[in-house]
Amino acid sequence: MDWGCKTCFQVQAFILSDTGDQAEALVLLQRIEKPAPASANTACEVGFVLIWQGKHEEAAAAYHRAYDLTVRFASQRDMRAMALRVMGFVLRELRRFDEAKRACRESLEIEASNSLTLGELTYRSISA
Repeated sequence: MDWGCKTCFQVQAFILSDTGDQAEALVLLQRIEKPAPASANTACEVGFVLIWQGKHEEAAAAYHRAYDLTVRFASQRDMRAMALRVMGFVLRELRRFDEAKRACRESLEIEASNSLTLGELTYRSISA
């Protein structure tokens, strides 16, 4: 799949999600992942939709997949901090606090002053 085409479909999925049609957004994102499996951004978007659907275990798996893609492919590294940050959020929701802390701290190694990540570390039971 041409990367520009993937981006257009992904924007369409974002709009679907933003207008409340998470189910259709997820179908479209999963369709994108088949021909473009190396996109950490798409994996993050899948995770985002799954969070909205309340499917936190599946969302955590999507963010782990996104993180793995950022490690495997240099072209995907710019998504690493975000993948870790949101992974921390999802893991906190799953009450996996030690894993959540590790993900947030690793994210801060990349973006040291990210206020969202700093907030995750101090929220509820994940205090640094």
